[in-house]
Amino acid sequence: MPIMRRRTRSVLLLALTVLLSACVDTLEPSKNRFGLVSYTAFTDEVRGYVMDPEATFYDKTDLRYTPPPADSCVLAAYVAAPITGSSFPTLSAGDFLVSQVGAQRDTMRGAVEFGAYVYRPVRRTGIPFTPGDTVSVQIPGSVTGFPAATVSLRTAEAFTADAIGIPESSTENLTLTWTAAPVPGSLITVSLRYGNAFSNGGLNEQVFCGFTDDGNGTIPAALLNGWRNAVPGLRETRIIRLRSKELAIDDRNTLTVISSFGLPTGAFAVR
Repeated sequence: MPIMRRRTRSVLLLALTVLLSACVDTLEPSKNRFGLVSYTAFTDEVRGYVMDPEATFYDKTDLRYTPPPADSCVLAAYVAAPITGSSFPTLSAGDFLVSQVGAQRDTMRGAVEFGAYVYRPVRRTGIPFTPGDTVSVQIPGSVTGFPAATVSLRTAEAFTADAIGIPESSTENLTLTWTAAPVPGSLITVSLRYGNAFSNGGLNEQVFCGFTDDGNGTIPAALLNGWRNAVPGLRETRIIRLRSKELAIDDRNTLTVISSFGLPTGAFAVR
């Protein structure tokens, strides 16, 4: 469902949810379909913030985006490599999608990337916006593919966070603070990534948390031994504000739209 700038096939927030351990629940193959549209915020030296939406529509799958439980943390593996393929077949949702923020409308056209059918904006320079704006996506639908739908979502607001420290003792919890969301409905995810004794020179483990977006959260001491004892120079943090909306179009088709704003915020790179 984080995010360094990668131009692999669009696994969208599926990459976020898998790599950061937020949950996309995979059940047995089925006749269901799942559409995922993501709006990720990037920085731009001239325009401030831009977003670069992506959309993919999956066939014959019970994929679902499920946010991590609020105020919970887990210890998990960390895999930095991007996902470059998928075992899930993808669908057309029409010749093009229309994304709109304010009075600005942008066309998203589909193309095959790494074996998947992915929609990206025709505008390759990013879409200027102010985090917190409302964005809508119009999907015309396809007779033989994903059906028509329209969804609007408030984008994740910009925020700041205090530096994340390293507890001195094995019994010390780690308290995190950030600027709380101005309106309800968002979630904060935190990933403390590090290299342990088996890392072979890279990041290989993480403490992953989901928090109510009220400005503070606590990571239990019991999960922090790896973070405290990480190989020197092999620590990294990632904090993401998420807003999402799910639309059950019918008993077979589900659409999820997700907006994310992360720290550090990646710089936009023209495709």
